[in-house]
Amino acid sequence: MTTFPSTLIIGDNYQNLLESLGHSTVQNPDLFIVDENSGYKIEIIRQINNFLQQLPYNHQNKVVLIKNIDLLEIAAQNALLKNLEEPGNNNFFILTTKNQSLILATIISRCHIIRSEYTKTIINQNNLPIPTDIKSALNISSTIDKSLIKETLLNELNYQQQNLIKNPSTKISHNINHLLKSLEYIDSNLDPRLALDYYLLKSI
Repeated sequence: MTTFPSTLIIGDNYQNLLESLGHSTVQNPDLFIVDENSGYKIEIIRQINNFLQQLPYNHQNKVVLIKNIDLLEIAAQNALLKNLEEPGNNNFFILTTKNQSLILATIISRCHIIRSEYTKTIINQNNLPIPTDIKSALNISSTIDKSLIKETLLNELNYQQQNLIKNPSTKISHNINHLLKSLEYIDSNLDPRLALDYYLLKSI
């Protein structure tokens, strides 16, 4: 199994990836787990930083497992960004979520995405139609409920990322970058409909 420094699992099937890194969750000093027992406040990021600065005890690498990262408060998600981008030699992050819409786009952009079986049905076809001109792009935007726009963009991101693996192209890569930018706009409190318009207009 190919391993990446930072991986986001949509679902909760992280055990195979953890084992591929030579770890288990039983009394493991080289595995740091963030869950409801540790809490999801920003203080946990300082503990992660201290953990990563130590040498591995009895493994070749160290792993930070954050279960349900969508529960991590926004300040903590922002504080985690540098570690995700540069975890350090032989350090790995495994993040899990069942609610991708609560995760900052900047976190998603720094992670390799793995989808559990139960999530794959939502990405087996293109979630958004492809606009052919400005008028059609704005018409598409007006038909989507404002409260569902971020989820719609995330589903589209899932589809485009999977499509990029199967059919690599510059166009798909640009679409992914535009999607991530749109999601960042929403995370920055821009009107979701304007963020969707940005993506659709860039897709023409």
